[in-house]
This record gives sequence, C-alpha cells and structure tokens, in this order.
Amino acid sequence: MSETPLSDSAARELAQTCFERPLLVEAGAGTGKTAALVARVVVWALGPGWENAQNLAKARDLENAQNSEAVRGRGAALRGDGDAGTAVRVLSGIVAITFTEAAAAEMATRIALDLARIASGPTPAGYFAKAPLPPEETRRARARELIGALDHLTVRTIHAFCRRLLAAHPLEAGLHPDLEVDPDAIRADAIAREVIEARLAAVTGAGLDRDLAALADAGIGPKALHEALVKLLAEGARPEDLAEELLGEVAVCEFARDIAGLARGIAEIEGGELARTRAKKGAEVCERLRALGRELGAAAAGSSSLVDLASHAAAADSTHAGWSEEVKKLGEWARG
Repeated sequence: MSETPLSDSAARELAQTCFERPLLVEAGAGTGKTAALVARVVVWALGPGWENAQNLAKARDLENAQNSEAVRGRGAALRGDGDAGTAVRVLSGIVAITFTEAAAAEMATRIALDLARIASGPTPAGYFAKAPLPPEETRRARARELIGALDHLTVRTIHAFCRRLLAAHPLEAGLHPDLEVDPDAIRADAIAREVIEARLAAVTGAGLDRDLAALADAGIGPKALHEALVKLLAEGARPEDLAEELLGEVAVCEFARDIAGLARGIAEIEGGELARTRAKKGAEVCERLRALGRELGAAAAGSSSLVDLASHAAAADSTHAGWSEEVKKLGEWARG
C-alpha cells in the first residue's frame, strides 16, 4: 500500500492492474468503491484469473496423464475441460464479502451487467487500457462463458459467508452440525423468553426460591431478566457459563475477592493524595472504593450468594445512590 493517498484515477487503475498483493481502498459513501471492486473482479476473471485457471487445469491433466498407465504409452494428452470448466474454476475462486444483503445484491448484479456488456460489445467505460484484458474477441468469448457460470460466484454478506464456512466444517469449529446464524438476535430473544417463562412456571407453584425472591423484592421482574439474558447471549455467553453451579458460593467468593482486590488497589495507588487537594469528588470515589474493598473482603471470607454480595456492595454505598457515578469517574480516569 502506498504511504501517500493516490489520486482517484490512479487508485482505480491500481485496483485493475495489481493482483500480486492486497490492496486497501478507503473512501466515503457514494465515491465509487463498488464500481472499483466490480471492475477488479471482472478484469481478474477475464484476464489473470482465467490464465491461472487454464494453467492449473493443464498442470493437473499432465500429472494425471503421467500417472495413468492407459495414456503413458501414447503420450500425455492435455485435455482440460473446456472454457466452461475454466469459467467455473475462475468464479469459484472469487469471494466478495459485504455488510448488507442490498450491497451483495448490487455487486452481483453489476458484475453480471458488465460481463454482459463486454460479451455483446465494447468494454464499458471505467476500464483502463493498462488492465490485463485479453484481445476483444477472446474477451467476448470468455465473458459469455463467465455469464453462464455466475452461480459459482460468491458475493455474500459476512454473516452468510461465515455461515457457509461453519456449516461446511462444524465439527472442526466445535459447533453443532445443524447450526444457525441469528444476526438480528431474533432466535436468541425467543429462546431467552421461553427459558425464563419455563423457569418461573416451575418455581411459582412451590414458591419463589431465595434469589428470585430477592430479585422480585428489588423490583427486577421477568422483563429485566429477559433483557439481561439476551445481552449476555449477545456478548457470547455459553450455556455452561450460566450453569447454576458457576453461581454458587465458591464462584461468588472468588468474584468478591477479585473485586475487593481491584478496589483496594485503586485506592492504594491514590494513597490519600486526593483528600489533600481540591478534588473532592475524586477523594469521595477513593473512600468509597476502600469501603467496598472492606465489605467485599468480608463477604469473600464467608459463605455468600449473589444476593449477599449485592448487600455488601450496598453497605459500602453510604449514600445508597448506587455506583453509577463512581463507575463513570473510573472510566474517565482510565481514558486519561
């Protein structure tokens, strides 16, 4: 990639003439990025890509012929599989990935239109003379073959491409063979709702368990639980991460120790200096962190549940206003 930005014309020409190394095109909306990508695909398919596919086919046939007793005595015949087979190999080797279905459809349509124009007449405007295209008659013939093999061209969204790749190799990726992609989280939303409804239905008859009762007392109902579960799933939580034993006393105590250590560590770094300055808010934050460290240290020393942990955190909050301001202040310190 050039260290200095190229002119528009030079960048478009490079996209149609340089296939030996990766290229990065950075431009704003409506500046013609899709046109540049379409031209790159078409030039590659008609020129270098076609030649490479033919050479690979000839090399394959030569190897097969040399290994075949049937043709060894009569000499190796380089059969290939015709221009139609070459077109299939060329397009099968191209992958164009976009972010939206609309962009994928537009790119596929424009590639087809440019090939159709080349097959029936002069090369469309926007193609450079330096582009490695074959002579006109050869170009037209190849374009016709490529049009007939367009179903082998991969122009997909990144979700669709990943879905195809994972579906072809699910076991290697550690996934279920019947995997599904849920880019809009519609399935995750429905599954989370079903799980919560089933859980509540199971415990309602016998009375709410301790944790659900505490959540209800805190005003946290099914809607909030559903939103939290959907968020966890979106962040990559796995079923085993939500297993009941992972929220037991041992895990909660370890979590309390970790948070207590972080709280005390931040306060130790400050070392009381803020109390001797005019940074009143900063001093308050550090004092509350010390209190949080003490409370969570006590929680970690005994048997605790998530509800106990929340109670200790609340005890360290003398104003009972929550920790949002402190978290915000710590975020500002982290950035600056």
